[in-house]
Amino acid sequence: MNARGISVFYGATNPSVAIGEVRPPVGSRVVVGQFELLRKLRLLDVNALRSVYVEGSVFDTEYIGRLERARFLERLSNRITMPVMPDDEPLDYLITQTIADYLANKSETEVDGIIYPSAQGSEAGLNIVLFHKAARVATIEMPEGTEIEVQSSYNTEEGSEEDYCVWETVPPKLLETRTTKPDDFPQLAAFTFVSVPHVDDRREPTLRLDPKSLTVHYVTAAKFDTHSHSVHRHRSEKRASPL
Repeated sequence: MNARGISVFYGATNPSVAIGEVRPPVGSRVVVGQFELLRKLRLLDVNALRSVYVEGSVFDTEYIGRLERARFLERLSNRITMPVMPDDEPLDYLITQTIADYLANKSETEVDGIIYPSAQGSEAGLNIVLFHKAARVATIEMPEGTEIEVQSSYNTEEGSEEDYCVWETVPPKLLETRTTKPDDFPQLAAFTFVSVPHVDDRREPTLRLDPKSLTVHYVTAAKFDTHSHSVHRHRSEKRASPL
C-alpha cells in the first residue's frame, strides 16, 4: 500500500495473521505486540466493496455508469486481496499503491486507512494499513536518566536457554531541598518524562504499544493449507490430414 520512502503502519487483527503476513522462514524469530488506538479512525472496508449492488433499468442513461463503478469497486477489492509473489511485488503493487495514495490525500474522503482480508493467514483475520498521516506511534515515556538492559538468553549446565527480559533502572527519587515547617509534609521531586524528538513531525499520535503484550515466536515449521487438483494425461494418435 505504500510507495518506497513513505512509511505506513501495517497491522492485523490476531497474532497468527500478523506472523503469516511477514512470511517468516523457518528458524527465524517474530516479535508480536498489541497496539492501542488513541483516537477514532475511519477505515475503508475493502470487503464491503464486493457487496455493492446497483438497481436500475437498461433504459436509464445513468444506470450503465453506476454499474461500471460497482464492477470497478469489486475488481479493486479482488486486486487488493490477491496474493502476490515476492518477485512480482514491485510491479503488481503499483496499482494498489496508487489507489492508497489517492485515498490518503483525498481531503473529501478523510480516510485514515484500509482494512482488508489477509491473503496469507489461514485463519479468519483482517489486515489493517494506516496511511502515513495516521501511522504515528506514541513514544514510550520513561524518567530522564533511565538505563535499559536486555537479555535474550541465559546459560545453564545444559546450555543456553532462551529468556527475554528487559530491565529498566530508574534514578532514585530525591527529596526537594528546602526549609520546611514541622507540620509540612516533605516534598518529593517529580520525575521528568522525556520523549525522543521527531523532526518536523506534527502528526497526532494514533497508536500506543503495550510493552507487556510483547511475545517472541520462534518459527519451527511452516504449514500450508492447499487444494489439490489431479493432472490428467491423454494420448491420441496423430493422423495425417486427407488434404
